[in-house]
Amino acid sequence: MEERQVTKVEMHLKYVDTMQYLTTICQILKDGKTAVIPVSGGSMMPFLVSERDFVMLSRTEGEIRKGDIVLYQRRNGQFVLHRVYKIRKKKWYYMVGDAQNVIEGPIMEGQVRAKVIKVMRNGIWISETCFWWCFFEVIWIRIIPVRKYIWKGYRLWRNMWKRLERDR
Repeated sequence: MEERQVTKVEMHLKYVDTMQYLTTICQILKDGKTAVIPVSGGSMMPFLVSERDFVMLSRTEGEIRKGDIVLYQRRNGQFVLHRVYKIRKKKWYYMVGDAQNVIEGPIMEGQVRAKVIKVMRNGIWISETCFWWCFFEVIWIRIIPVRKYIWKGYRLWRNMWKRLERDR
């Protein structure tokens, strides 16, 4: 697939019922097709940014590995896009968002609806071979206890930078 920049003019957003929308997307995936959905919510930051980024989903053929990003459905019906933190007995998954420190699970194999196969970050499609994808899949997933300190340091640095820019 050719990578190209997508302008904001090309993106037309329409707000629909999430449950209905994602149920329809899951049906499309069952038919063997892929689907692109916008990222909503901040749990996957900094890798995925809400209302800026998109993910391409595919049905979960083959094995799901630690670090994969999957779409799953909680028992209450809510759909969630998170990263696989741990797998137990090949059927129980434990999930965590990139911006979170709390691990959710177990999620049963039947609750996993799709796997992310490509990501559009800042208008550019990237795949599993991209540096940032690998960083979050391999390293970020292993440093959950120190993430909050990294975030604090980042926010401090960002606020100082904004003040410097403002004072110029």
